[in-house]
Amino acid sequence: MKKVLSLMVVLALLVCGAVSVSAAKSPSPTIPEGFIAVDVVPNPGNAGEADSDAEGYIEIDSGKQVTITANPKPGYKFSHWEFITGQHTIISGKVTDPIMVIEPQGDESLLIYAHFVKEGEDVTTPTEKPSLPADGGEQSPTTGYSTLAVVSSVVALTAVFAVAVTLKKKQQG
Repeated sequence: MKKVLSLMVVLALLVCGAVSVSAAKSPSPTIPEGFIAVDVVPNPGNAGEADSDAEGYIEIDSGKQVTITANPKPGYKFSHWEFITGQHTIISGKVTDPIMVIEPQGDESLLIYAHFVKEGEDVTTPTEKPSLPADGGEQSPTTGYSTLAVVSSVVALTAVFAVAVTLKKKQQG
């Protein structure tokens, strides 16, 4: 009897451990007053690397020029740059060049995607600016519990509890 109950407890712990971890939203780093950030992100993330020579934050309207660079991984090629937030002036290069020099304008930080495509796929550039994430880009994405995992855990725990109660009653009666 104790073996069955112990087995059920272990099963319940395994089921609970299978539920995905939930992380709270983490705020973006605080940008000092009078400065902006230049964030360059590869898209998709496993297709290459993207970076800028901006170290830390750039003073607003400083006239500082920033070089952005995209390097595809094997099997991919660079497609284009996409400026999600912030204003800029192109100093040299085009949105289809893997190296481009820009000058940030205004007081909004720049979020720039370096788009990559698989070798052999057509390179296309967007015709309109995409919408921002639902949180306005102010916070990192949120991970959470899978609905299926939560429902499965509740059902499994209820079943384990019901069996334990039944066994306890049989043992007493």
